[in-house]
Amino acid sequence: MSSVVKVLSGHARLRLVVQRVGRVPGVRYTNEKTTWVDLIHRRMVVEESDARVSVYSSDGALCRTVHLNLSHNQPVLGLNIRGGREYNLGIYVSKLDPGGLAEQGGVKMGDQILSANGVSFENINHYRAVEVLKSQPHVMLTIKVFLQTHTHLMSI
Repeated sequence: MSSVVKVLSGHARLRLVVQRVGRVPGVRYTNEKTTWVDLIHRRMVVEESDARVSVYSSDGALCRTVHLNLSHNQPVLGLNIRGGREYNLGIYVSKLDPGGLAEQGGVKMGDQILSANGVSFENINHYRAVEVLKSQPHVMLTIKVFLQTHTHLMSI
């Protein structure tokens, strides 16, 4: 640990690449906010809980990865979806349960779900999307962020 402190404090300028791969088993996280500046895309990002900005999609839209863990206290995801291949639409979040797991994770109404647990939602029918979302106690969503619904993303 002290060698890390020496490296971080021993240079006037430091380029640091950080990758988060999920939760560490047995470690509890709080609802603390982390603020950082993305100099490449010229925006300030505020991370809350497990909600985090991760990548851009092929059309240039901002995407996020959200981890939702079901429990005895939170046995459902707390979201409804609309759309599907049969409607020539993607899968979109149409409703959130107030205080529900999805809302706590930072999911917003109108977000498009691009994948869940590695299953692409880009050409999926509605029934199959529901099956995928209900199939595991841990759901890792990749969602397309619509900036007007995510006011914690600000241009700088």
